[in-house]
Amino acid sequence: MAARERARATTPRYVVGPSALIGVMGLTLLAAQLLRRRRARPVLFMHTVSAPARAALSLVKACKLGERAIELKRVALERGEHKSPAFLQVNPNGSVPALKDGDLRIGESHTIMRFITKRFPVDDRWYPQDARTRARVDEQLDWHHAHSRKGVPYFFHRYIVAPFFGGKPDREAEAIGKEAYLQALAFLNRHQLAKRRFLAADHITIADLACYAELGPMYWDDDLGPRIKALPNVVAWMARIRAEPWHDDVHGEVIGLVRRGAK
Repeated sequence: MAARERARATTPRYVVGPSALIGVMGLTLLAAQLLRRRRARPVLFMHTVSAPARAALSLVKACKLGERAIELKRVALERGEHKSPAFLQVNPNGSVPALKDGDLRIGESHTIMRFITKRFPVDDRWYPQDARTRARVDEQLDWHHAHSRKGVPYFFHRYIVAPFFGGKPDREAEAIGKEAYLQALAFLNRHQLAKRRFLAADHITIADLACYAELGPMYWDDDLGPRIKALPNVVAWMARIRAEPWHDDVHGEVIGLVRRGAK
């Protein structure tokens, strides 16, 4: 008994002060916040009538990033949801796609795709680490914004204005957009696709996803379709992308819209 008392007396006693307790509590809260952030899924706001949204969705589907990785939220453009106060907090531009990941907000499709390639362990081919190949991908994305994307008034006024918004198509804007599409298609046929199987490399990249989302459905357009079919390099490129297993899931709705004809 005496030996036990002596051992107890010589055992050091540790007293946790208030500052130490506060420090431990702070670390615990920080760990909980990091865990919640890790568990939270990014949300991709999209609608398949939007070519940029389909480009981002193509990457998600191609990389098999299911609902456990990214939540897909369809924005009802036809009801003006993209201009609602709630959505404008996500993307003040009032357009899709948009991505929310915790306190991060992204409202541009090319940046969204680049971010996804870093946020998730996806195949390097989509946005290659190799500096030269990546430069070609970035160049093609910039080219798309400056050229093929300028054709969107053709698609918008021909297929979207009346059925989605009940508006009157602007035929002059439609004609300008048509010419932009034709110029972009001819350029791709003569240059990028004359040298490679895909736009920036000999394999598919996010540059192809962006450009195809804009131009691909026009293959079924009554006016542009025959013109596209006269461009062999473009036809072969489009066929390669249509063969991808995710293609119909992403583009089927818009292709159906185009095949039903202009309004």
